[in-house]
Amino acid sequence: MEKSGQPVDTHLQRHQSVPIMPWYSVTGIVLGALLLVSIPVVIWLVPWLRRSPRQKIIYGALFRFGQGFFWLIHRYRGDGLEHRPQTRRPGKLLVVCNHSGSIDPFLVQFVCPFYIRWLTAANTVPWLFRPFVNYLGVLNISRMSPDTAGLRQAIRLLNDDQVLGIFPEGKIAVPPRQIGPFARGVGYLVKKTQSPVLLVWISGTPDTNKVLPSLLGPSHSSITFVDYLEFDPALTKLEIAQQLRERLHQASGWPLREDVQQPDKMHQ
Repeated sequence: MEKSGQPVDTHLQRHQSVPIMPWYSVTGIVLGALLLVSIPVVIWLVPWLRRSPRQKIIYGALFRFGQGFFWLIHRYRGDGLEHRPQTRRPGKLLVVCNHSGSIDPFLVQFVCPFYIRWLTAANTVPWLFRPFVNYLGVLNISRMSPDTAGLRQAIRLLNDDQVLGIFPEGKIAVPPRQIGPFARGVGYLVKKTQSPVLLVWISGTPDTNKVLPSLLGPSHSSITFVDYLEFDPALTKLEIAQQLRERLHQASGWPLREDVQQPDKMHQ
């Protein structure tokens, strides 16, 4: 016979006495574990993203993604890196390139440690891409006259020791692997601001003047830094443009095309 006052089911009593962990304790443990894991990631990731041309986290994330994404598609490489400034702040500099496709400004930027603002003809960028290229700092300019707001802004940027990129042919070369006439505007910028020039030869990109095939068509692209040039102030803007074109012709071996292609809207 059981004694009075003794529990009838000791197993049930032991089961009911096990404490239940409050929800906030579980949440705290999970958050603490995530914090311990994320601290090393943040310590490494944030400086890595800041080691981009603009030294900003959002730009750095886009820049690193673009580097990897376009390398998988285009297998691009940089050559002649000894001619390229190695610093993120090289001072005033005009980056002059031939124009092989819509991918050109991205490829050049991906192999440069400094931030490049690009000068392009007005109304050449499809509306779908305008928010993105505006974030990249593209300046629109009319080629009808050198006295435009876009060109004046370009001169101010160069005089403020920033880097400006330009395609003096004015249009993607059709047919490809030829060098068209250079607009005298490139000589005007050099002469007006006394900026040094980084001459770039872009080759191996997809043979198209359409936007999406240029961006997404597989290729083995090459960005060659031909020379770092400074010009005599006594030269005219035409002489500067001609010398740049001839130097690119010598480096590439591509034929010179004398007919002028009028700039038009890019096709998606």
